[in-house]
Amino acid sequence: MLRKVCYSAKHLERLSMGVLKRYAPETLCGEPIPTPIERLIEFDYGLYLCYMNLSKDGKTLGKTCFDDGYTKVYDRGKQQMVYIKVEKGTIIIEADLLSGHLRKLRFTQCHELAHWIGHRDILTETQRQPALIVETPDPEEKWIEWQANEIARNLLLPMQTVRPFFHFLKNKLRLSETDIIKEIMETYIVSKQTAAIQLHEHKLIKMDRHSLYLG
Repeated sequence: MLRKVCYSAKHLERLSMGVLKRYAPETLCGEPIPTPIERLIEFDYGLYLCYMNLSKDGKTLGKTCFDDGYTKVYDRGKQQMVYIKVEKGTIIIEADLLSGHLRKLRFTQCHELAHWIGHRDILTETQRQPALIVETPDPEEKWIEWQANEIARNLLLPMQTVRPFFHFLKNKLRLSETDIIKEIMETYIVSKQTAAIQLHEHKLIKMDRHSLYLG
C-alpha cells in the first residue's frame, strides 16, 4: 500500500509558489503571463518529456515514471498495449493532446510535473506510475491525484498575479464573472474549469459548484 502523505491546500500552494520563485520568478511579478511549463519540466527539472498514445480510448492523459523499467503504451499499428523501456524522470503525455488541445495539454504537463515535485520521495523505488485519467482515479490514489491537481492549478495560476488581475478586471473594467473567467483563461492559457475553480477556491467568485465545471 502506498504511504499516504497529508498536505493541506495551503501547503501545496506554498510549495507551488516556491517552485515559481526559484525557477520562473517572471510569473510572479509584472503583467500576468502563462507559466512556461515545458521549460520547467525539461530545463529546470531535467526531466524527459515525450508524447505517445497511452490508451486505446484516449482517456489516459499522462504518466510519470519514477524508476528505470518498463511501462505500457498503446501501439495503434498493432492495436494493442505494448511495453516500452523508460528511464527514471520520464513524463509521457497523450500524443493526441498535441492537436488542438493546448489548455488540456498544459494542465496535463503541469499535473505530471506536480507528481514529480510532490511525490517522488514516496513513489521512487515503488514501480508505481500515477496516471492522469479522465475518469475517477483508483480510490487508493485519489488523494495523490488531488494533490497533483492542487499543485498544477497553483503553478498555472499563481495568485500573486491572478488576484490583482482579477480586481483590475472586476473593478476597473467592470467585467462579469463569466467574462473575468474568460480573460484569465486566455491570459494564462488554462481551461475555463481550471480558472473558475482557482477563483472559487480563493473566494473571488461565488459561482455554485456545478457551474465551476465549464469545460
